[in-house]
Parts: sequence; structure tokens; C-alpha cells
Amino acid sequence: MYCNYAHNIGFSVRKDHHGFWANSRKIKSKDFVCSKSGFKKGIDLNSNSKYRRANTRTGCPALVRFSVSQDGVWKVQKHIESHNHELAKLKDQYLLISCKNISDDKALVLKFMTEAGIRTVDTFT
Repeated sequence: MYCNYAHNIGFSVRKDHHGFWANSRKIKSKDFVCSKSGFKKGIDLNSNSKYRRANTRTGCPALVRFSVSQDGVWKVQKHIESHNHELAKLKDQYLLISCKNISDDKALVLKFMTEAGIRTVDTFT
């Protein structure tokens, strides 16, 4: 639901924090944030990696926090709509990473082809 909202507005979503009830593994709250929320940790310059991704994080404050009661009722506890970056234009919204999905049928075909020894990249040709 929040992913659909984000897609229509023009930003990607990622999961952030989730809390649990004390002495159990039952979820108490879940946070979903803008993909540009926060900042990445420092870059290790001694790393042997050939390619470093550009840092796209801007510390965006947008988030939605869902909480669940002991009896399983979910509610929106907090919603911040403001962003500190430009949102995707309508013509570019299909590129948003959090809204890219493969249908179950296509995923099954990919699974069978991979099990048959056909590489995933070759299944698209």
C-alpha cells in the first residue's frame, strides 16, 4: 500500500527499523522510509572493489511507521510526507526500484529455466 503511494508520488521505499514486544518475537512496529533516508557509513578506501556506487542518500525525513497492538490490530502511528530532494517525474516513475515486480508466472518460468541450466540473463532474450 505504501509502495503504491510512493510510486504515484515519485519516490522509492525501503524497510528500515522494526521493533518487537518484550520477551517475544512478535512485531510491535515497522518503519518504511524513503530510499534516500539516512546516510551510508564511511567508504573503505582500502577495499579492492573495482566499482563504488554513488551515494544517493540525502537524509530524507519521509517515513511511515506502522504499529501493531498485542491483539494484532495494525495502525499508522507516524507519517512524514516531506522530502528534501526532487521526486521522480511521471515519465521516469517506472524506473523506481521498489516498485519493480515480476509476476508469479514469470518468476516460475525463470525458476524452471535456471534449474534447466539456462542463465537468468539468457532467459530474457
